[in-house]
Amino acid sequence: MHDSSQLMWDPIEDRFLATGNKQIDKSAADWIRDTMHQLITEAEVMLFWCVGLLRNLPEVRRDLESSEHLLDSLPVTVVMSDPEDYEFDGNRAMDLFVPKSRVLEAFSQGGEVEITYGKAFVISIYHMWDELSRPKLGRALGVKSTKDVKADLMGEWRYLRNWIVHQHQSSEDEYFANAKTLTGALELNRGHPQIRLWVLFGLAVRPSVMQVRLDQN
Repeated sequence: MHDSSQLMWDPIEDRFLATGNKQIDKSAADWIRDTMHQLITEAEVMLFWCVGLLRNLPEVRRDLESSEHLLDSLPVTVVMSDPEDYEFDGNRAMDLFVPKSRVLEAFSQGGEVEITYGKAFVISIYHMWDELSRPKLGRALGVKSTKDVKADLMGEWRYLRNWIVHQHQSSEDEYFANAKTLTGALELNRGHPQIRLWVLFGLAVRPSVMQVRLDQN
């Protein structure tokens, strides 16, 4: 039996358009809409987090540079304040032995903080799609296997996620061979994937316009 329905998210009208032989009643449509909203919101909130974090990087770096005399002598004591943490009198402290140069480099533009967050964004959004959104959509559409719920965007996103997680030549080759839309839009180079802020902007907008289809064969 072949049952194929194309569900196209329309962000302007805030609705799904359905074609094919699969009927979608109002309750199922509402469930699908809420599920997609959740995924879209998660991507956009994480983008806000990244923008806020990167805006503060210069200030953090200036604070570190003004304390270079402290960083010259290891360990460096880092203190986190929490007025509700009564066990530790509102403060927790930890001695760190990371070299000064490594700290300053991490907080520079395009440094480890930005790149690590970008990778976390890709992994987190794909995990949410595959473990949360996809099963919810499957239940709304009345299918037992989440593999029947497919989205070309997330298919390509999986190749990007695999390249980030594994960073083998094979995963890199698979990304460039199969993620045609993303490779053209994101302009990532071979080697270690550098997920900079402008790459996140290109990724975060895509769930709001992506197509989801039900494909049972």
